[in-house]
Amino acid sequence: MKDVQIENVSKVFGAGGANPFTALKDVDLAIDGGAFLSLLGPSGCGKSTLLRCIAGLEQPTHGNIKVGGGPAKPGFDNIGLVFQSPNLLPWLSVLDNVLYPVRVKSRSLVKQYRVQAMELLEKVGLSHVANQLPDSLSGGMQQRAGIARGLVMDPDILLMDEPFSALDAMTREDLQFELIRLHQETGKTFVFVTHSIPEAVFLSTKIAVMESFPGRISQLLNVDFTYPRALDILNSEQAIEIEHTIRASIYGKTPVEVTTGEGH
Repeated sequence: MKDVQIENVSKVFGAGGANPFTALKDVDLAIDGGAFLSLLGPSGCGKSTLLRCIAGLEQPTHGNIKVGGGPAKPGFDNIGLVFQSPNLLPWLSVLDNVLYPVRVKSRSLVKQYRVQAMELLEKVGLSHVANQLPDSLSGGMQQRAGIARGLVMDPDILLMDEPFSALDAMTREDLQFELIRLHQETGKTFVFVTHSIPEAVFLSTKIAVMESFPGRISQLLNVDFTYPRALDILNSEQAIEIEHTIRASIYGKTPVEVTTGEGH
């Protein structure tokens, strides 16, 4: 299990130009190995930019990001990515889409990873459609395939950028349970971007609340519910208190670190 250390990170787009834009400013955040951390905040607060910096797809203008003690760097075998849209290639089967990161790394490895890909499809309930084309799958099934693809090279960290935002409520709820199960089974570090406060509370061991202009962490909360979880935890006094705290932060309260429970 690898941790992530974000140290005084700022990201300025167009730095040195006439109209620079500061997407992130002085972000400090420690993500423990095996945690499920949600990045939560309004549109434009830099959640996706921070995720891309962790993935090594963007380089901070200032500061450092360390993954497992070393610098963040791109590569499917280090960090898995799940996007808002599954982005499955329509001409490849579901199995071959899951294997696509392996193919990008080295075609010679595809055969070696085929068994692992099938095991992942079994875990996400898609082994029976492994040879189907993506167009024959529902939106929820396509997103399950996207999650399997993110895990196929056994990365230590899985980054997810609003993967359920385009799904209907019932499918979203089903995949939330699926994600909790995968997190518990794999023990990996999950970093999850969302706009949904209840979703963040239900899924996470920690929530980093962000504010905009510039993007920065305004609050860090521990969520001390045991796994497995049931939806009725959202009706508990503790969950309601966490949601109220988050809303107060988003709507302009003074930045403060709040701890509820023992943490992870």
